[in-house]
Amino acid sequence: MASKSAQPSLGLVGQAPPAGSHTTKLRRSSAALDSHISLSIRVESAMSEDSAQLVQDSQSALLEHLPANEIFSLESQELAAPNVTLFVARWNGKPVGCVALVDDTNYGEVKRLYVHKDMRGRGIAAELMVALENYCRDIGLLSVRLETSPALAEAVALYRAMGYRTCGRFGDYPEVDSSLFMERSLGSLC
Repeated sequence: MASKSAQPSLGLVGQAPPAGSHTTKLRRSSAALDSHISLSIRVESAMSEDSAQLVQDSQSALLEHLPANEIFSLESQELAAPNVTLFVARWNGKPVGCVALVDDTNYGEVKRLYVHKDMRGRGIAAELMVALENYCRDIGLLSVRLETSPALAEAVALYRAMGYRTCGRFGDYPEVDSSLFMERSLGSLC
């Protein structure tokens, strides 16, 4: 696991975080955000009620496209592991999306990228990915990998637009035709 002694950058689009929460600095902001709308992205506990609901909603959305035996996302308990960081997007305080980073020492792995269906098209998923990538850099991870599916065309299009490229299978994923593996180099620390 990369060193977590580095604190994520503080500051964010929108409101100040509540006491005790962590935020990650977005190094770009979406032009699509209205000045009176507040988007915040914070590291939150995977065991909170809001996080558990986002994970449940994410699973339901995946089941609309894939059979259960071809979904390799982590459950809330797994997202609470010490090497996992969960980012929650809030729109005017309401939880609307999430993404998790699994620190695998040599690379970071994206899990559970999800935005509520009625909140899509506002750049929230891209902002979640930017927050995750910035955090990876902050803790010294220079490569990000993910497993997705061609059936999730919007997600694949986002990943490609952000510079992710197809790569070979990694980790302990089984060989399944519906899996698509992607990665992106985040450059050097210098």
